[in-house]
Amino acid sequence: MEKKIKINNLVNLIFSCIIFIFEIMPESVKWVWSNGPDSANTVYLTSYIMDPGLMLWGIGFLTLIIVLLTITNIIINAVTLLDDRNKLKITTLVTTSICLLGSIILIMLMRQYVTLQNIFIMVFFLIQMILLIVNLCLSVKQKKLSKDIDMEQDAI
Repeated sequence: MEKKIKINNLVNLIFSCIIFIFEIMPESVKWVWSNGPDSANTVYLTSYIMDPGLMLWGIGFLTLIIVLLTITNIIINAVTLLDDRNKLKITTLVTTSICLLGSIILIMLMRQYVTLQNIFIMVFFLIQMILLIVNLCLSVKQKKLSKDIDMEQDAI
């Protein structure tokens, strides 16, 4: 069971890194401005870490929060590989939940301008959450099993 937990921790770190790569790609977010009824729309493609001029819009803050929490997930997942604690897993689960919620909100707000990277990021956050929940359940089960074994040995 310990080996499964370590593999899940490594997979979570890999997913966090892949998500971060998708977030910094220049085609991650599509901005469209209308130039009037008779003109064609202006389309800008940018990453989740946007230009300061675009940060004035609420979407810019949302994408920045998602990126910062993804970086936090990478750091926490790297620490979890070295020191496997349930508190770190719960923290990663909470930050991943916030990132997933932010990705869903981003897709809902910009329905017609969603890029393929937005979909990949949301799906990867969902997969990562499932892996984190499974990993946390395995850790709790393992600790309970080791407690039961210790109690049996103490009784003997």
